[in-house]
Amino acid sequence: MNKAKVLYKRLNSISSEDFTALPKNDEKLMKVRSQIMSGEIFVIEGLLGSNHSSNILGEIESGVFQETQHPLMTSGCRDLIYTSDTESSSEAYGARDVSRYMFFWNSENHQIKTVVRPFFEVLASLNSYSTSILDNYPVDGVIPRIHLIHYPIGFGGISPHVDPINVCTINMGIYLTEYGVDYDSGGFHVFNSSGEKVCIDRSVRKGDAVLFYPGIPHCVDTPVIRGGRPSRGRYFLHMNFVESHERVDRHVTTAYNGEYGEV
Repeated sequence: MNKAKVLYKRLNSISSEDFTALPKNDEKLMKVRSQIMSGEIFVIEGLLGSNHSSNILGEIESGVFQETQHPLMTSGCRDLIYTSDTESSSEAYGARDVSRYMFFWNSENHQIKTVVRPFFEVLASLNSYSTSILDNYPVDGVIPRIHLIHYPIGFGGISPHVDPINVCTINMGIYLTEYGVDYDSGGFHVFNSSGEKVCIDRSVRKGDAVLFYPGIPHCVDTPVIRGGRPSRGRYFLHMNFVESHERVDRHVTTAYNGEYGEV
């Protein structure tokens, strides 16, 4: 097990063109990887246009998913939809959200998978994997996972936590909604060396993406909107590599209480 020892340092940026070119430039790829793993978060500016982001969100929400209360990633599992409503404690993190999980081995929701596959190929390189990992199945132990997370207004959120870093050291996510438009407070926060909780969403636009180290303590505060205007909340399209439930003793997300735990 690796101890989480990285706190948020600063926000950086990279153009969508430079991001997609990273696998062709080993020196630049290694530099970006090192910066992220030391606590920097990179914003990929304009990865998707605003309209494209809205279209993708609509396609996913109208897609084909199997509803489950136990989202196990095992052989034969379909694309899944799962609602979390758990309280945090000193021993466990809490989450309130609606999750849609998509896997490349399934034929459903094919259009979305076609859109994000090139991004996953770059993410594989950043995590020192061959792109062949995108064709893994649960029996292979480590799989790519596409995860749309919906945090409803006044309800959604995830308490402070750290995610496993044993099979994935760089995560990626695309903003399908925007701070100041779809919600006025809340969203993705990280913790710095002063113990301060820093809001990242204020610096990200709809259609942008972020690259971050999953071992940084982080949370999602409940999105709130003012003025009575309609909103469905915050939507984040998360992409990473995870251990399947075929693997014995898989590493799991742990609560963060101001001390570094095992991840």
